[in-house]
Amino acid sequence: MAEADQLKRDFKTSRRFGIIGVGVVAVTTAALALVFGSNQAHPTVLMAAILGIVFAFVAALMILQRRDLDRAETRSTRAGIGAPQTVTDPALADTNSLLYALAVKPVDPAAIADSESSVWRKTRRSMNSGAILMVLIACAVIPWQLFTAYWSLIVFVPIIVIYVGYLAARVIMPGGTLDQAYASAAPMLDPLGLTQVEKPAIKVKPRFARPGIEKQITGAIAYAGGRHGREVSVRIPGDGPTTTTLSGSFPELHVAAKGERLHARSGSPNGVGAVIDQLRASSCWKGVSVTAGRSGLVVERTQRGGEHWMRDLWLAERLADAIS
Repeated sequence: MAEADQLKRDFKTSRRFGIIGVGVVAVTTAALALVFGSNQAHPTVLMAAILGIVFAFVAALMILQRRDLDRAETRSTRAGIGAPQTVTDPALADTNSLLYALAVKPVDPAAIADSESSVWRKTRRSMNSGAILMVLIACAVIPWQLFTAYWSLIVFVPIIVIYVGYLAARVIMPGGTLDQAYASAAPMLDPLGLTQVEKPAIKVKPRFARPGIEKQITGAIAYAGGRHGREVSVRIPGDGPTTTTLSGSFPELHVAAKGERLHARSGSPNGVGAVIDQLRASSCWKGVSVTAGRSGLVVERTQRGGEHWMRDLWLAERLADAIS
């Protein structure tokens, strides 16, 4: 099963609770307001009940997300230390097996485990920051709504603004969370013979249409290196197609996804069918196309799915070997 699909299953409980809970909270609070809110000049008890429901839902959602995160980390750690499986269909392979199948240099399991552990720590720290932010919002909103205590807004709103600014700066500052995340990928890239050659630039600027700030992401994550006598490049932009390119001169080739399966154009070189016929239908192939010619072989993913880049690399190299 693809790692992205497995992560969705790991967070299934909190995701369902969030989707269903939002509707239930909205209907419940609206019903309370309609039934008990009429002809009340100071509906303090009603407001307390509504705020209690809203913040209790948020707290429960955060607790479930933390439990799902712990479960996902445990599952990922066990998969990482398990023996890698032979990869005949990358859509069904986990990241650990894909890494070993594609490695052109020795894999350091300890470095990989430490890298994955750092990712989980950053995710947990992000959740903790969200919990702190919700407590600050509660401290600002509850006294104001229940007791018309404007001092809570005067005190806590500036604190919230400063804290949000600190969180944003912590992500994009040199050596911050984003740079650490890019650096943590090195132990996985090195066995593949690749290095990171580009990373996105993130800028924060004021909004013009409404108050506040917005982030602007330009550029892409890009990897490059030599593998099996070919130059390989992988480019994952934030708002465009992901491309995996192999250097060389190849016969003309056109493969495109129809739904969840890959299909080669009639007249394709011998060997193409043997590669794509063994691939099962999978959502990871949606929007994927492969073209080859004198200027190289390119796997392009028109839909978002940069997390599948190792599957694209596996496909590119198998097709290149088959038609060379």
